[in-house]
Amino acid sequence: AWCLAEAEYGAGDRGTPGQANRRCVPLPPFTTVELQARFDEDCAFCHTQGGASGTMTLDDFPETTIGVPSSESPLDRIEPGDAEASYLFNKLRGTQFAVGGVGDRMPQGGPFWTEDDLARLRAYIDALPPQ
Repeated sequence: AWCLAEAEYGAGDRGTPGQANRRCVPLPPFTTVELQARFDEDCAFCHTQGGASGTMTLDDFPETTIGVPSSESPLDRIEPGDAEASYLFNKLRGTQFAVGGVGDRMPQGGPFWTEDDLARLRAYIDALPPQ
């Protein structure tokens, strides 16, 4: 990942073009409240009680995703402590086929989550205690 250098390496020098900086401040993980708001905004049209696409609702995402098997993949929707093994993460990243999944990248038709958004989601999932 690219980020701004925290300090100059020398007089006015903030790094070498074409190379990553040595120290980057990681983005904070999403909070559960932030993620619920994001799912409400991006996913509610298809993934609420009125529209449970893929048999998944996101009205209360921790209840319906964390440790819950996916109906489209051999993975759990969210595998606590392991974003790479979480089908929802892969669907949002567009790598669902690589993990045995199907269908379109989410949100369907975009706009897709940014790399920063995905990094924050990864940090959230990776910080969840295994069940």
